Amino acid sequence: MSGSSVPVGDTSSGAPRLVVAAWGSAGDLLPFVAPVDEIASNGHAPLWVVPRGQSAYLRRLGRSVRPIGDGAELGVAADAEVVTTRDDGWTSWAALWGSYVAPFVGTAAAASGSGEAWGADAVIATDFGVHGRLAAEQLGIPSVTLSIYPQHDRLRAALRLPDALTAAVGSLMQGSSQRRHDVLAGAADRTLLLHDAALLGDDDGLRPLGFPAAPAVGPRSLDESLDQWIGSSCQPIVAVSMGSFLGADPRRWAALVDAVERVPARCILVGAPNVVLREHEANPTVATTPWAPLDVLLPRVDAVLHHGGLGTTFAAIRACCPAVVLPMAFDQGHNAGLVEAAGAGRDGRRSDLGRILREVVRSASAHDDVAELAARLVPSDVAVRAVATRCRELLEVAA
Repeated sequence: MSGSSVPVGDTSSGAPRLVVAAWGSAGDLLPFVAPVDEIASNGHAPLWVVPRGQSAYLRRLGRSVRPIGDGAELGVAADAEVVTTRDDGWTSWAALWGSYVAPFVGTAAAASGSGEAWGADAVIATDFGVHGRLAAEQLGIPSVTLSIYPQHDRLRAALRLPDALTAAVGSLMQGSSQRRHDVLAGAADRTLLLHDAALLGDDDGLRPLGFPAAPAVGPRSLDESLDQWIGSSCQPIVAVSMGSFLGADPRRWAALVDAVERVPARCILVGAPNVVLREHEANPTVATTPWAPLDVLLPRVDAVLHHGGLGTTFAAIRACCPAVVLPMAFDQGHNAGLVEAAGAGRDGRRSDLGRILREVVRSASAHDDVAELAARLVPSDVAVRAVATRCRELLEVAA
């Protein structure tokens, strides 16, 4: 845009007008796909500039993507410095920003030619999409940050960022310390929060627009053998999913299966590593699947045991499925507290995990409590339109 009044998504140029810069796991990417599609619905397809690990999801969804980096972000799930709940997740955040985001920013800047190769008039960046905000700053074009993390939004003006990241961005741009901070963390007045007030409770400092449902990147129905297994017994069923943390320590999966068996209940493992799958091949009370659409699976089980990722958290609520949350890192501990406070389940750290699961599975009102919360959520399609409308306004006002 650079001072012009070209609408976002204009097709008069052969180059993409809108660039979307994301970084992280599938959970840091997929909630933004529908809003971006809506933003650009009347114009040129946006270009997604993302790490190699994320590009496969976008290609599967048929989106235009430019993968950059060396794939180092794939090591996050096995990094003990990152996978920790210390300091309410902030230790985990700091390790992620310093050890993974900072090196990626330098790689992205070198690969993109300071953003000129993207041909952008405007940039949409996610929380970790620093490379997009940096390119927008260097090119003098507007950007908007989309966030799914209320902790970041609440503390955006003073977000604790490691020296390595500050130095990486400082070496690539001029400007005041405030401008550098806005590139790093996203400017507070140009950041939209994709979350839901019904889950956050009364917090006047946050104005969430709703949480869009992620598009499916796998089959939309359950595997036939899994469908038959679910209907083969009246015993309670607990689904177990670690979401984007598919590389979680196999010993953790074993502990989760043990907790489910102590309910007692049958167990469906979603996305467990192969070593775990082989261990339970002959176990009649454990079913395994590499992928399952949660909106199809969760209405058919009695509870879900998960890590607390935001996408899984909302999927469970919308399916009216009570959850037990056992966080591993980042915002997951915060989300566990939100789930418990909202009556949608329990924080699995509060007591013996098997006992908590048993209480949830046997609760006569658990599903009704979640259904009451689900009815108060912003519908996904309404959230998509709200995010798109506000994003267009911010980008075009800045043109």
